[in-house]
Amino acid sequence: MDTPNKPEVTLEGKDVVNLWLEGRDAWNRWVKKNPDANVDFGCIDFSKCRGTGKHLISFERYKFPNGGVSFVNAIFGEGCVSFKGATFGEGCVSFKGATFGDGYVWFVGAIFGVGDVLFNGANFGDGDISFIGATFGDGYVSFNSACFGDGYVSFNSACFGDGDVSFDDVTFGDGDVSFSGATFGGGSVSFNGASFGKGMKSFDTATFGTGNVTFYKAIFESGNVTFDKAMFGFGNVSFYRAKFGNGNFRFNNVNFGEGNVSFFGATFGVGSISFDKAAFGTGNVTFNKATFGGTFVSFDRADFGDGYTDFRVTHFGKGKLKLERINCKYISFELPMQKSDTPSPAIDLTTFTLRGAAIDGPLIMNNMEFNCIPDLRSTKLTHHVDMDGLKVNLVREKGSWKTCWHRYVKDKTAQSKLGRMKEIAEQFKHHHEALKFNALENQAKRWVNEPSFIKNVMDMLYSFVSDYGRSYVRPMIGLALSWLYFAMSYTLIAFIAAGKLPNLLHMLGFAVVNSLPFIPIGRSIRTKAEALYFSGSVDWVYGFITVQSIVSLILIFLIGLGLRNQFRL
Repeated sequence: MDTPNKPEVTLEGKDVVNLWLEGRDAWNRWVKKNPDANVDFGCIDFSKCRGTGKHLISFERYKFPNGGVSFVNAIFGEGCVSFKGATFGEGCVSFKGATFGDGYVWFVGAIFGVGDVLFNGANFGDGDISFIGATFGDGYVSFNSACFGDGYVSFNSACFGDGDVSFDDVTFGDGDVSFSGATFGGGSVSFNGASFGKGMKSFDTATFGTGNVTFYKAIFESGNVTFDKAMFGFGNVSFYRAKFGNGNFRFNNVNFGEGNVSFFGATFGVGSISFDKAAFGTGNVTFNKATFGGTFVSFDRADFGDGYTDFRVTHFGKGKLKLERINCKYISFELPMQKSDTPSPAIDLTTFTLRGAAIDGPLIMNNMEFNCIPDLRSTKLTHHVDMDGLKVNLVREKGSWKTCWHRYVKDKTAQSKLGRMKEIAEQFKHHHEALKFNALENQAKRWVNEPSFIKNVMDMLYSFVSDYGRSYVRPMIGLALSWLYFAMSYTLIAFIAAGKLPNLLHMLGFAVVNSLPFIPIGRSIRTKAEALYFSGSVDWVYGFITVQSIVSLILIFLIGLGLRNQFRL
């Protein structure tokens, strides 16, 4: 014969309040006799039990049965509330819509069973909220849409089970928020749409399990945000379109696990951003369309793992971007072709460095523009480097009129940096880029290390006449102008010698022939012209012919050099 089921016991209303008022010992004895009972404090107004002195509402070391425990819409009023060391059973624990007044709320060392733990829509006052060392079971843990005041909120060393943990749309006040040392199990962890106030936000040394971790469109107002030495598991980590206010942002020594890491569309305010010694796993890493507002962004000695690393950001900020000694398989800064009025995301950087980086895959820098010199010295590059459309502007300081010949560049390493870029361009067959960097290297040499007047003048002429051998049009124009100049000079000399004005076209032809001494007919034409127009003034003519020959020889050489470089003959 089957044993009939025992009737379900529910402690509620005045009975539950009266038993609680009898104290912890009486409560725990009742729970021991009714281990599977339900406990319902729903809609109870605890403020009526405080008295005028706002006495502590205490559930310290209370034990709850295995049935459901409900504090739904309970009102705790002004003053402190403590569940320190409380032990909940296996059923669902719900504080949905509960209201806590100004005063500390302690769940320090509380133990929750395998059932769901729900704080959805709970409202906390301006006191400190502490879940330090609390233990949650494998059920679903939710603080969705909960609202915290301006006090300190701490989940330090809290331990979450394998269920999902959700802080979606939660609102934190302007106090500090800390999950330092917290441990999350195998479920997903989400702070989607969460809003953090102006206090410090810390996830230092937190350990995340195998589930995804998402901060989708989370808002972090001003104040430091730190994830130093945090550990992520096999899931994806996403800060998709998260917004960070002014303050420092640190992911130093973080282990991101094996999933994808996304900061797509994230916005960072003014402050330093640091991923020093961060370790990324086999997944892809993207900062695509992210905006950095800070003055210092560092990935020093970061290991980007085996995935694709995407730095196609919207803006890198107005300061330094350091990727020194990084390790990665594939890294891209490539931008689509920009409109003429669209600035490059790197245009405001004062430092961009990949010095000492080891890149075991493509490095793509297409269409980037810098007002600083990228530092690629000591880089280890095993695959192709794309530089199509890469533009580097060598910015120099404006000096006084005394230094106009050698206005200086602040970066004393400019020449070596440009030399390395030229070397890379030559190595990977970027011919035109190599010429461009060679020209910049020569300019840097003059603007940094060569104060000599003569050398500076020669370098300036080389730059002006042929753009450091990259233009054949400029020396062609120069040659044509030299013909006109010397034709007019020969006309004047002939007029002085003979007393009559010769035909200007004849003088122009004479100038052209003198500039092309390798034409066989030139010698006979020159001899006849000298006899016809320059009798009595041969010495003058020889002086001008000599000067023109030298000028023409230089210009013809530069034309050939420009053609060779332009068409790579």
